[in-house]
Amino acid sequence: MKKETNLCMGCMGELDENGSCPVCGRFDTESYIASYLAPKTFLAQRYLVGKLIDYCGESALYIGMDTRENRKVTIREYMPDTLCIRERDDESVTVKPDKLPLYKTYLAEFIELHTTLMNSSNIRCIQPVLDVFSENGTAYVVMDYITGISLKSYLVNCGEIMTWEQIKELFPPVLTALSLLHGMGIIHRGISTSTIFVSEKNELRIIGFSISAARTADSEIGYEVFGGYAPPEQYSNARRNGSWTDVYGISAVLYRCLTGITPPTASERLAEDTLIEPMLINRSVPRNVSQVIMKGMSLEAEDRIATVTEFVDRLFEQPMPSKEDSGEIPVPQKTAPVRKSGDTAPVRKKKNSKKNQAHKDKIKFIVITSILGAIIVAFLIVMLANASNGGQSNVPEGTTTTTTTAYSPPITSSTDGTTSQPTPSGSEGYQLPNFQGAFYSTVSTSAQYNYLIFNPTYDFSSEYGAGQIIRQNIQPGTTVTAGTEIEVVVSKGPESVPLPDYTGKKGDAYIKELAELGIKYRTETEETDEVAEGRVARCSVEIGDLVNVAESEEVVVYIAVKPPETTTEPVTEPEETDVPPEETGDEPEE
Repeated sequence: MKKETNLCMGCMGELDENGSCPVCGRFDTESYIASYLAPKTFLAQRYLVGKLIDYCGESALYIGMDTRENRKVTIREYMPDTLCIRERDDESVTVKPDKLPLYKTYLAEFIELHTTLMNSSNIRCIQPVLDVFSENGTAYVVMDYITGISLKSYLVNCGEIMTWEQIKELFPPVLTALSLLHGMGIIHRGISTSTIFVSEKNELRIIGFSISAARTADSEIGYEVFGGYAPPEQYSNARRNGSWTDVYGISAVLYRCLTGITPPTASERLAEDTLIEPMLINRSVPRNVSQVIMKGMSLEAEDRIATVTEFVDRLFEQPMPSKEDSGEIPVPQKTAPVRKSGDTAPVRKKKNSKKNQAHKDKIKFIVITSILGAIIVAFLIVMLANASNGGQSNVPEGTTTTTTTAYSPPITSSTDGTTSQPTPSGSEGYQLPNFQGAFYSTVSTSAQYNYLIFNPTYDFSSEYGAGQIIRQNIQPGTTVTAGTEIEVVVSKGPESVPLPDYTGKKGDAYIKELAELGIKYRTETEETDEVAEGRVARCSVEIGDLVNVAESEEVVVYIAVKPPETTTEPVTEPEETDVPPEETGDEPEE
């Protein structure tokens, strides 16, 4: 059912007396995709559904409000559009009769996955799941609303490359979370710069958990495979997934962070492996780190590092960089102690030193492994305790953690090119700068503005590029105190974008390109001999024509398949017979 409210369906902020939102303007609640829930839908007599944020072949994601706790949330709805449909203004879904068994199988996996995540509130670095329930013939997951940007956007707006020292500050909690998830039997299968979120507190969060079918190219629902970060086993059901699948993903993420280059896709690497070792691109990358990343991205699962625990141990236990690694000319050093004249006893110091070092390394490995084992055991105890309480999840309110800021660039205004600095106006206040035109990822992650709490909403803009701040709700120059919340509207780019050229492109690569541009699509096959099988034959929109992203205009992508072979019967001439010509009344020619 629908619920009347004074909240904006775009950002869940309060509307003014004219029914407009100070941040979003006047949000059109009647303009929405018919297949998904209408804004103002009320679920479980508690959750208010707002606008659609994102969708994939498995589910739809909405902004929402928990009216009981008065907190902003995100709501994920199980909605595999190849298996079920929803008519406009109908909240219930209708499952296609021939797809019912598969729909139920995936539904059970969807509920089990998110129920397990809900009972894992003690794991840092994942988006907390607050509730799981069934309604309208499907299932819903309510998650904590976290503000920030994707690691992909963070890298684009913060210099493209991170140092190894910055990696060591930010990524250990993520690696620990992955190890714990694997211990519970959860494989993410989508680790990438798009599914790692940088929060407003400069902490990394893993988002975007999905069922296995949504991350495998051969499944019967629309799949989401992140090119460059997905290993070969995700492109075929014939290969088994496991912890090594996520090892490939996190290795590729570190590769992107340290080199500034997105790795080639697994399909491209299988055809011709041109992956360059990180240290050859960025000489500041330690040799051991570079080698471990390459081992984590081995194409064959049998050759790859199998677990995150092993990956962490090998990644962070690297030897000190040599003179050759740093590019310095080595200075000759004495390798043996000074010996007295006539002393012929062999010197064994170097050999014993190697043994001692090997022994120390072995002890370090045992200690690290023991610590991780203890963490997993403690976690399982908490799980059992939660299960004994009826599966209730106790998510601590207001719990915060601190991570050292690895990169805090200055704010550069796009209008005059000058650097904007906060001006203290007294012992207890700051003079607020003008953020208009600055990149949100920069201001929200800068230590210079840690006295502010940023609450972003996103809107389309032809004037500002994607990621730039359009406006702020507090006027520049206003004196604010530490902890002030500031609402900013961040550009999602123009409302309409030209359809990119598909000539000669493979289907999976092209639809990934559409997804990155925010263009909604669906695929169909088309029999043709003019285009190679598996490549794009044509689209429902001409190349270069504008596609309305704001209104979710859908583009149909036709993937070429070979037409069936046909056999033709040979044409035989009719036999001549002595049949007299028809009488026409004309005289025969002489």
